[in-house]
Amino acid sequence: MKTILIVEDNEKNMKLARDVLQAKGYRTLEAVNGTEGVALALAHVPVVAFTASVTSMDRNRITDAGFNGFIGKPVNLKEFLETVCKTLEAPTP
Repeated sequence: MKTILIVEDNEKNMKLARDVLQAKGYRTLEAVNGTEGVALALAHVPVVAFTASVTSMDRNRITDAGFNGFIGKPVNLKEFLETVCKTLEAPTP
């Protein structure tokens, strides 16, 4: 079973991500801010941004910061799951 760390400060968004991922068989770890997320993450863990910042400039900043994927809000569940699966299948740098 693969584990996914969710870092989300909005309780409803956290519940949505948790419920969808757990329903698909993933184990989840949860943090409400970046500091907690970093504390829970291990080295070479793929990271996907899940954010309402969706402009092309935002996407470029996120990619340049080293994120492995991007999911914009409001969430499209199909895109969410496809991005998670794609990221988990890709080799980590």
